[in-house]
Amino acid sequence: MLRILHSLFLFVSFFSFAQKDTLSIIKHTSEWIVNQDSRIVYRGMPNNFSIEVPNSLSFTVSGKEVKSTSKNTFEVNPGAGSELNISIQIVLKNKTRKEEVFVFKIKNIPVPLTSLNYNKDSFLRMSKNNLKEAVVRIFFEDKNLDFKFNIIEFTLRIPGQKAIVVQGNTITKAVFEQINRYAGKGDDLLISDLKVKLGLNFNVRMCKFSPVLITIL
Repeated sequence: MLRILHSLFLFVSFFSFAQKDTLSIIKHTSEWIVNQDSRIVYRGMPNNFSIEVPNSLSFTVSGKEVKSTSKNTFEVNPGAGSELNISIQIVLKNKTRKEEVFVFKIKNIPVPLTSLNYNKDSFLRMSKNNLKEAVVRIFFEDKNLDFKFNIIEFTLRIPGQKAIVVQGNTITKAVFEQINRYAGKGDDLLISDLKVKLGLNFNVRMCKFSPVLITIL
């Protein structure tokens, strides 16, 4: 799966089956799409997709806020509404003209979640030893989204102690020593105030990142 894309890449391929010059079905071919039947674009961000029409002389693509970015590659940044129609006007090799319209659901970008290591929960019960070099991670429950979050700072709070500001995304040896010294069984540690840089060339409007609460076993 491509990991260097700046946004969700929705790859759409068109295949002809019954007749040589008939556009018959639309199929998602990218691993970005977990549900192969889903056609989704996200509000407030550029959604990039590519289109191929075999056995055609040419084709054009149109739709609200759809623009061409390079050959066979397009971008849409949807605003209001719940659906987006993308229309493909095709000239086949036999000079026949036809049009296909595909409907995409517009979704809001969900609130990202925060956790440690590869856990999928913001409320954790862990032994102190499991906190050694633990990595703070941000992720979306929506598997269609795979942003690169670069955590540059977070704050760790131990009961009764001054808040510790940690650079980077890892509980360092020095920070773990503070946890080992001052945190006991049943204490709740809080990781919050994340400072994050997105590996993207555009701004995404999102809520603050969720904190992580860790109960020491």
